[in-house]
Amino acid sequence: MKRLRVLPLFLIVISLIFGLTISCAEPEPEPEPAPAPAPAPEPAPAPETRILRLVIPSPAGDKLTVSAEGIGQRFYERTNGAYEIKVYPGEQLAKIPEYLDAVRTGTVEMAAVGWGIFAGMDPRLAEIPMSYNTVYANAAACQPTTDLYNEVFENVLNQKGLACYTTGALEVESKKPVKTLADWKGLLIGASNPEVAALATSLGASPVVIMWTEAYANLEKGVVDACFNSTQWTIISKLHDVTSYLTIFYPSPTFFGYTINLDIWKDMPKDMQDILIEEAQKSAQDMNEAHFKADKEDADILTSLGMEVYHVPKAERDKWKAAVQPYVDEKFAAMGDFAERLNKIAEEANSANPYPY
Repeated sequence: MKRLRVLPLFLIVISLIFGLTISCAEPEPEPEPAPAPAPAPEPAPAPETRILRLVIPSPAGDKLTVSAEGIGQRFYERTNGAYEIKVYPGEQLAKIPEYLDAVRTGTVEMAAVGWGIFAGMDPRLAEIPMSYNTVYANAAACQPTTDLYNEVFENVLNQKGLACYTTGALEVESKKPVKTLADWKGLLIGASNPEVAALATSLGASPVVIMWTEAYANLEKGVVDACFNSTQWTIISKLHDVTSYLTIFYPSPTFFGYTINLDIWKDMPKDMQDILIEEAQKSAQDMNEAHFKADKEDADILTSLGMEVYHVPKAERDKWKAAVQPYVDEKFAAMGDFAERLNKIAEEANSANPYPY
């Protein structure tokens, strides 16, 4: 019995010793907390879009305006929004005769306009009468002419010529037939620049300098009896409502081109410059193609609208060209070496594209 009483006491002592051992042991270390996740990086700020304002004389919806808008859209996409070209048709930001001066001074960043009307700013920009045989010759000369004109744009007018295209020649829309040299005598005709005015004078007409956009009003009011205008503008502005005759002889070429302020251009990264030139040249080529199509179709369209269309035969055109040659020689003499290079461009283009009538 005595042994049985000792046994429970022994067990209690053992339990106390074991518990004390456990309590005296070092506690297990608590696990380290998991590191907090790194904060998500701040999104990179979107590049600030640089706005380039482009003025163009054609109205909204006209194919020249739409083509310029296409450059803007493609340039915005290809530069990932770094640049946006906003197109302003008509005279929203500047009067048409002031376009290139507005680009020169930075009043606007870009312009798309016929370069020949700015020969008053530098005579080397003059579109020399009777220089090209056809719309195809005119178009073939566009890129080399852009390269040559950049001597004027960059050194004198603080801008860069990007590309240009032909809008077709300035033909004659008249209230009476003009078929021979004698028909020019006394003709009161609207001309959009001094070179076309000199062409008219050389042929025996009396020119009145008006912008092509003002032709309809001046014809309607009887200020002039005829005008020099492209067949495309004749259709667009409905000159067939105020004239009856169209005389086609490719008298004066057209170089309608894009320029950009030179300071803006120099500030633009090289890859952006390359993209802009590519897009301007693409637009120019597309517009040349559009005017090739117009050259084939416009005469028929204007005939259907009631105009009598006359293509001047080469023999008669040669007489008209001879009458204008003294003026051309005078212009070239004032240009020196520049004229020789300009004339070489024309000769090569005409050689590949002879006068067809």
